[in-house]
Amino acid sequence: MIGYSGYVDENGNYDLSLYCEWFEEHLHNFHLNDSNERVYEGLSLEAFVIRHNNSIVDFIEELKELIADEELSAIEEEIKTKLKIALDMPNFFLLSIFVNELVREHYVVLLKRPTKNAIADLSEIAEITFTDNKGESVTTNCIKLIKAIMSAIKEPLDSEGGIMEVEKFDRYDKMPDVVEASVLQSKFAFYLAIFLKKAFPNADRSHRGKQGIISPVEQKLILRMMSYFGLAPKGYTLSTDRFRKLMESYNRLNFPIEYAQMPKIGLMPITYIKYEDWKEKIDWFSPDLKLKRIKKGDIVHFTKK
Repeated sequence: MIGYSGYVDENGNYDLSLYCEWFEEHLHNFHLNDSNERVYEGLSLEAFVIRHNNSIVDFIEELKELIADEELSAIEEEIKTKLKIALDMPNFFLLSIFVNELVREHYVVLLKRPTKNAIADLSEIAEITFTDNKGESVTTNCIKLIKAIMSAIKEPLDSEGGIMEVEKFDRYDKMPDVVEASVLQSKFAFYLAIFLKKAFPNADRSHRGKQGIISPVEQKLILRMMSYFGLAPKGYTLSTDRFRKLMESYNRLNFPIEYAQMPKIGLMPITYIKYEDWKEKIDWFSPDLKLKRIKKGDIVHFTKK
């Protein structure tokens, strides 16, 4: 639980990192390494601070907007009146920035269509053309010869297996054709909702009804924050009905993840997607989703361009 007087340190300085530190200590997923030290999933708070040179300079313009946001001020006052908690808006805003970057720190590897699949998909080949090193060509439509040649080509390819080249490698928020915006929205909303619920357990949420794990006014706060990070139209607050749907979506999220340990960053979530899966639109919220997984011994080639 975060106390009312927690925003000023022992030297009288305003503590703008309090909410971020509480989130990492109590809510941020982690694994213990061989030295029994925490290695956080995605972006660690330390890496976030280093990324922004231990300064809020990168967020000055957003903080000015925050201060001038009359709707946000009204929400803050409503939280104080109805929930009887003193929510520190600059601290919550910095936490929202951290969570926004955290949920985006997930990489997707799109794998190319294997050569053997492209050849295997060929059917009813009508003719084959041979060209010698002098450039002279001859074409045949002999069915027996065509079948013999195709069989000879496919046999070694079928035994290759496990060697894949990368079509594209990027953060998943950079791949809207593969990962829809609602994936980011649902994770952002869920993380902030859990923070409010856990960090302020004594808030008066008697009026939350069936709306979810937090009160309607807290939902409005999160939905308003989404407009600051490109997760909703600028200056627009989505409806609380949309919040409920985002919570439902988060609980149905079906995203297979591998991890790669990155020094001073954390355990980087990576999802490998084979061509057979990403050539069609993927429903990441379907309980029936079963991607073809990378197996032990598979080799993925990252070619330099």
